[in-house]
Amino acid sequence: MKIRISIWILSFFYIIFLADVSLAVENKSEKFASIFLPSVIGRFAPVVEGVTVTHDFVIQNNGGAPLQIKKIRTSCGCTTASYSKSIPPGGAGKVTVKFNTRGYGGRSAHKYITLYTNDNNRPEINLTISGKVERFAVIEPPRVMLAGFAGESVKAEVFIIPEKKYPFTIVETGAKNGKNFSFKLKEIKKSGRSGYKLLIKNLKKEKGRYHDYIYLETDSKIKPQIKISVYGNIKAKMRQKIHAQSN
Repeated sequence: MKIRISIWILSFFYIIFLADVSLAVENKSEKFASIFLPSVIGRFAPVVEGVTVTHDFVIQNNGGAPLQIKKIRTSCGCTTASYSKSIPPGGAGKVTVKFNTRGYGGRSAHKYITLYTNDNNRPEINLTISGKVERFAVIEPPRVMLAGFAGESVKAEVFIIPEKKYPFTIVETGAKNGKNFSFKLKEIKKSGRSGYKLLIKNLKKEKGRYHDYIYLETDSKIKPQIKISVYGNIKAKMRQKIHAQSN
């Protein structure tokens, strides 16, 4: 009989011990932040090159202490992020990601964002936004390099072919500076498609480098302006170098 009573007493105190441990763990967990994201992947519908894509990630705090987002790192300069720095227990916040699609035409883009938080279990969380970026036009080459010797004819040409989905007409042209080169725009047909050919000629007569832009104004509301970079690298003639060395 005494043995049975002893077992019952031990069992009673053991149950109380387990309850105390469980309560202690629960109280301890309430003192920490706990991050939860319904989704860590954001997908955007196809967009035309040049559009800035925006996506919001919802962040919840399921813990008992404020959730702090210490900092955010993006995978490239074309992606920026703003965020809720502090989220109270049981509250929600968001991370807003913006991706500039310029230069990504004709490709599927994947951009990565890393969150650094005060959640001990998940101090780093990786987010992703992805989607297809469509080309507004085929531009070959996308930038111009005028390289050669002073006094010689240095030329280049660029083909601009509108995509069928985004037809446009170039209504005006211009340059940021334009003193080192001349350019002329001609309408053409290439591979059965209407487009333009941009003829560019160096005007710089002495050794030196330069960087400029050609602006092509269009009648498209989607992309009212196309900007083409022009780089110049003009070298002195070999005979000028030999003459200078002989003197």
